[in-house]
Amino acid sequence: MSSPVVAGAIALLFGRDASLTQGRITELLQTGARRLQGPVGVETQAGPGSLDMLGSLAALAAEDAKAGSPPDVAASWWTLSASYARPDPTWPVEGVVQLRRGDGTLASGLDGSLLRLEVDNGSVQKPLTKVKRVAGGLSVSSSRKGVVGPRVTITAEDLRNLADLFTRVRRYLLGDWQVDAFREKRMRFACDQLAGLHGIVSLGQQSPVFSPVRLYHVEAEPLVVDLDALRDAVRARHANQDAVFDLCLVTLHEGAMVDAMRLLWPQLQGATLTITGAERGALRVLVPADYER
Repeated sequence: MSSPVVAGAIALLFGRDASLTQGRITELLQTGARRLQGPVGVETQAGPGSLDMLGSLAALAAEDAKAGSPPDVAASWWTLSASYARPDPTWPVEGVVQLRRGDGTLASGLDGSLLRLEVDNGSVQKPLTKVKRVAGGLSVSSSRKGVVGPRVTITAEDLRNLADLFTRVRRYLLGDWQVDAFREKRMRFACDQLAGLHGIVSLGQQSPVFSPVRLYHVEAEPLVVDLDALRDAVRARHANQDAVFDLCLVTLHEGAMVDAMRLLWPQLQGATLTITGAERGALRVLVPADYER
């Protein structure tokens, strides 16, 4: 039930300032959070704290406030993302510091000079930084056989497009959503925006390519196609690309094209493909007008 509560909080923030961006709303919700009360099962999952609408509204009002009295140690708190640190500088422990004055109000307007971060038996990967105008995004690392590879940055826009595509595809597969011309264009646009992720070598990704294939054959019953050899030929033609293809089988008789069948990529699985006479009718398409070698 947390989603509708947070949605309502965001609506109230928009009521105060309709120009708020996603980054500012995230910042206000996190900055205005209150310390968790009562027993906490897993402190490393507490994050900035629990939702406090009054605190978020106070954070919005205090964005440009001047420095006041210093924060109170007893009223402030900090939270770490893990209870231990791994011996890997690319896998740091993140932390959140919430500064409050003695009366519980936000300690706004501070420049950070009152705080100092010290680490024993470790190193500081990112110094204490005042959160302001947060831009969404995340960093991931590929890992093969325990070896951590280079970092890859996925922007907030990429995340939105990924979430949009996953949601639409899931709803389509569940049967409660239909694809029309406009929705297809929207999905194609989202895919185009994510094209930059396909060629990232460190993620093991290859650029996708669609390559329709036409195969000529003489009449045979049954017709047997060596799919392994066909896939090898397509891969050789599109090196370093993730190639998929549809297959058009064209029957030749005395040098002329007399029949044609089409099979889609999902039908081209396995080592070989066998087509009998009874199956040809469902696969038959118009004979191509041109002859391609």
